[in-house]
Amino acid sequence: MDNLNPMSSRRRRRAGTLIAVVVALVAASVASGAPGARATVAHARVDPEGVVRWGYDLTGPGVPVYDPAKMTIYATGVVLGQLLYDSLLRQEPSGKLTPALATAAKVVDPQTISVTLRQGVKFQDGTSLNADAVKFTILRNRDAQSVAFPAVIKDVASVDVTSDLELTIHLSKPSAGAFYPQLAGLATMPVSPAAVQRNDPDPIANPLGAGPFRVKEYQPEQHLLMTKSDTYWDAKRIKLGGVEYVQAPTGPAAITALRGGNVDIIGTDLNQLDALRGGNVRAALASSPTSLLWFNLCKTRKPLDNVRVRQALNYALDRNSINRALAQGRGEPAWSLVPKSNDVFAPELDGHYRFNVKKARSLLRAAGFPNGLKLTIIPSPGISQNLTEIAQQSWKRAGIDVQIVPSTNIVQDFFTDHKTDMGAANVVRGGLEALSFIYTPGHLGDVCDYQDPKLTGMINELSALPSTDPKATQLWHDAQNFVIRNALSVYALWLPTVLGYDASRVGGLKVQFLGVQPSPDFLHAYVKK
Repeated sequence: MDNLNPMSSRRRRRAGTLIAVVVALVAASVASGAPGARATVAHARVDPEGVVRWGYDLTGPGVPVYDPAKMTIYATGVVLGQLLYDSLLRQEPSGKLTPALATAAKVVDPQTISVTLRQGVKFQDGTSLNADAVKFTILRNRDAQSVAFPAVIKDVASVDVTSDLELTIHLSKPSAGAFYPQLAGLATMPVSPAAVQRNDPDPIANPLGAGPFRVKEYQPEQHLLMTKSDTYWDAKRIKLGGVEYVQAPTGPAAITALRGGNVDIIGTDLNQLDALRGGNVRAALASSPTSLLWFNLCKTRKPLDNVRVRQALNYALDRNSINRALAQGRGEPAWSLVPKSNDVFAPELDGHYRFNVKKARSLLRAAGFPNGLKLTIIPSPGISQNLTEIAQQSWKRAGIDVQIVPSTNIVQDFFTDHKTDMGAANVVRGGLEALSFIYTPGHLGDVCDYQDPKLTGMINELSALPSTDPKATQLWHDAQNFVIRNALSVYALWLPTVLGYDASRVGGLKVQFLGVQPSPDFLHAYVKK
């Protein structure tokens, strides 16, 4: 099977090792209260009826939507979708793609992918999950207007059913390399054609999917309860009796809910690590290919249309100070589009824009700004605001005066209306979209409609190649060199991500990155007796 996620094998092994080590250390610390005891999954007492409670903001834009074609946010949709629908391939916590509803998938050529389905799988409504159902799903999602689906779903030209369990996906352009990872994503998670045709929005009476869990109860803005589906093809592997999304705010209030026993797992950040110490509460850290502090630039408008100005911004950023202030020194200074542990990282870029105020001032003079210049920025809420405040002081040393502009809607004010020169964010899309979503026209992340034919050509070539092709690695190196040496963005810091959990109740916890945010891997977790 061709795994075309650009997070290649060595990166996955290292990331998987890091997560495994962290989880092992956490397990050891839990066991340390009992002399001579070792807490392992094999010897843990698992409650097969146990329901794990995930603290989640059910009042925000990611509130549960039960039809993939009507979802609006990929990150929240794909986590829920894994539980309710399952996927053709499965993205493991290590990043590796493995068989799930499909037993095999192959890139035949740059415009063709063949898929073989698992035999005997049923949707929760009792109908068969076959090639016709998958064809129905893919074409329906292609024609839907959901902004939750990656743009590559629109590249589907047709789907041929070659047998009850085999189908071939034909693409309108050579984008098989970009489409293949979507076999583990929201856009191809199969739904029952019969359930769709019944047009009953009640997920309890009319379930759409074939996943490991089904909806039992939903109270808007309070909780969503899903219970294990006994008809799931791999039900024996699922250790949980259910998963409950419980309304919980973010920040310190979520930690209070965790310590009070109202939830079992929460998502948090490095700033809350101290609050996660003591009692039964533990923290699980994992490196992330998407948790990045960075600055997006309006590159087609003065003064940032000048490459020397953009390079000066990069040289004048003290990444080590940002790491100490925002990540307790546990982050990794960002020199490119991927962390250094990634196989496609271009090693010649390591430390390329090491902090150098003198170099930054020289570049500004060469760009025609001997007395410095003024810029404006809108940061997204949260840690990006803190990042911007630190960077503001760092840039001032080089004569770059950056004014922070308040906004309640960064998408409208910066990404759409381009009211400022820069924006600050704390996430980046993974895989090929780390390039295409930011540096090619037609994407929201391509601020001020930047375009360069050379870079676009490299991205188009990458979208057609399987990651196993040596040319793909070289193209990734070339594209990173183009982006970094032309200073098309300012990359600051890769952040580790944090889940807090109650170790007295939850075992087998792993962190996964199905979207841009971490979430628990509910397919491996269990509740202790």
